[in-house]
Amino acid sequence: MRTNEVIVVGLDATAEAGAALRWAVREARARGWSLHLVHGLAAPPVDAPDDGRDRAAADALLAEAAARAREDGIRGVRWTVTARPPGPVLIELSEGAALLVVGARAGGARLGRHGDSVGAHVSRFARCPVVVVPGESNQPTGRVAVNVRGDAADRSVLAFAFDQAAATRSELEVVHAWREPERGLDFSALAGNLEDQHQRASDVLVAEQLAGFASTHPDVPVRRVSLPADPRDALLWSSAQADLLVVAAPPAGIEPPGSELVEMIALRHSHCPVVFAR
Repeated sequence: MRTNEVIVVGLDATAEAGAALRWAVREARARGWSLHLVHGLAAPPVDAPDDGRDRAAADALLAEAAARAREDGIRGVRWTVTARPPGPVLIELSEGAALLVVGARAGGARLGRHGDSVGAHVSRFARCPVVVVPGESNQPTGRVAVNVRGDAADRSVLAFAFDQAAATRSELEVVHAWREPERGLDFSALAGNLEDQHQRASDVLVAEQLAGFASTHPDVPVRRVSLPADPRDALLWSSAQADLLVVAAPPAGIEPPGSELVEMIALRHSHCPVVFAR
């Protein structure tokens, strides 16, 4: 549990950032948390004079956003306009925060050698879970979906998903996509055709990753889904019928197979907000 119960929200004038603010307000109101609204000013062209208009516009944008949040019942709201790029500022402010929330294309700036957006950048380097919110989302479904892969990151991802499902009184859908036998399992005792073996191995993996959560979150209904599908299709399928999709954040500075794929799904194709949990 984070000691500082504040949600940091990266804001600009885009529709996606507006959706991120609305999501953060609902979450803060439900949990009794405060909001910290942040806007990083883009560097002006070298030959352009700084007449202060960008700063004034940013101040007006955040002042209006803060006023709306207070009208929606959030008592603790503060805001910061900084003359630094948004990515590094948001990463610094994520230290100790409960959540960092950005729009799916927040900031517009291209960062990193893959041309990542601010959302992609902070999902990799932030020090708290990051929520990436698209401009348009599903109608409410009462379901939180979580993607498990069978590795060490699953425990923190599931812990976040169970906590979120409990807080929102949602069903939790645990999804695992498989295309080959899971490593480390003994298939000699499994009967039936190859597809049955893969399915059973996936069921075993999901059961092992869920061990213990039934006792810590007894009131969260859980639906297990093992899909013989490409992980890309599984993530899109999950996001199409959920209020929130929870996936593992890619490790900072490391690009394991498929990590860029998960970011692409979250930032450009998801039908619902996506959490990069850590």
